[in-house]
Amino acid sequence: MPTMTAADTAWFDMDRPTNPMVITAVMWFDGPVAVDLVRGIVGERLVPRFTRFRQRVVEHPLTRRHRWEEDPRFALDRHVHHRHLPRPGDRAALHAVVSELMSEQLPRDRPLWQLWVLEGEDTSAVVTRLHHCLADGQALAYVLAALTDDIDLAVPPAPDTTDHLVIDLARRTLGLARHPTTLVGAVPALAREGTSLARLVLLPADRRTSLRGRLTGGKRAAWSEPTPLAEVTAVGHVLGGTVNDVLMSALTGGLARYLSSRGPVPTEVRAMVPVDLRPADDPVDAALGNRFGMLVVGLPVGVADPVARLAELTRRTARAKASPEGVVASGVIATLGRVPRPAERALVELFTAKASVLVTNVAGPREPLTFAGRRLRGIVGWAPASGSVGLTVSIFSYAGKVVLGVAADAALVPHPEALLAAFDEELAALRAAAGTAGDVSA
Repeated sequence: MPTMTAADTAWFDMDRPTNPMVITAVMWFDGPVAVDLVRGIVGERLVPRFTRFRQRVVEHPLTRRHRWEEDPRFALDRHVHHRHLPRPGDRAALHAVVSELMSEQLPRDRPLWQLWVLEGEDTSAVVTRLHHCLADGQALAYVLAALTDDIDLAVPPAPDTTDHLVIDLARRTLGLARHPTTLVGAVPALAREGTSLARLVLLPADRRTSLRGRLTGGKRAAWSEPTPLAEVTAVGHVLGGTVNDVLMSALTGGLARYLSSRGPVPTEVRAMVPVDLRPADDPVDAALGNRFGMLVVGLPVGVADPVARLAELTRRTARAKASPEGVVASGVIATLGRVPRPAERALVELFTAKASVLVTNVAGPREPLTFAGRRLRGIVGWAPASGSVGLTVSIFSYAGKVVLGVAADAALVPHPEALLAAFDEELAALRAAAGTAGDVSA
């Protein structure tokens, strides 16, 4: 039985009743989707390709050397489910059911994934739930693409399960031992990594706002209407900044509006931002897994002017991307999978206290896709927040449009629609400042 990597072990053991470590993705359609057809597609396109969808986790709590084994009771009926949306079966009903599903843990006696077909009078959707120990967000996007009718992905076989970071560290150490003269050239990079680790460890807890507090485990999820990417690109072209910078700035302004209705607004709140560490020519393989780092970015909610806020945020994100902090954080996550459980819990609380929100940005397919013969209207997905973080925001682009999704603990953000409305207002303010309102057709 293959051994779980340290990073995957960390995510498996990070499960909390208040924060299930489950990635959730929603695909929605105009018409109904037949559950029998979906079950057949999953059995043909997903289960044979990705080994983890047939394997369950065998736990070794004392050593934390968890292993994967084939589930002897594996059956699609234990993973693919059907449910009718409550009346009136509209978008709000879909939000409510997705919120309910996100609040539940996955059964640990079987492979850690579920797929739900939800039917309503006005809409239908397919909800995929995947434990974080199986895959990160980039791998999940690959899985969703494999399910569609339009894309036939060739999946490389699963590699040796030895940790990538351990291999890399061993190679670097061996190289320095064989060629001591290279140590001089390696010192600056090693020093930068050490400095980044020290900065991450010494960073104080984030400011106390209504976005932080005691978690209850009940989730609330909602997502915006799609916005044409061409509009966002036009704003960035005029004001300066990438599409991601513009959207992050609108989110920062939305958070400022939301916070102002609940108390004083600090100068900044911090966000954890995952970054994919896979090389461009290194595709997702059959074992899926986690290969990402984490940046901590201060969102300047205290800057009132939308143009000045965009400029400041662009500067901060550029500085964060140029640092080695993402790689260092990846090493920290892998370390969590090897230390004793009490130490792991303490470290998770230490690091997650440094931010108030997790923000993910996923670039989905550029062309419209179909699934089970239905046109896919939109996609949104969330990585789980961990430890004491109770708010996750997803920026997901697909077919020339972008959707903002909010998933939060109900005690902290009971009405995520209010945050989405604030985001729309800030995006409109940026369009007005750029003079692009109405210039780009939807």
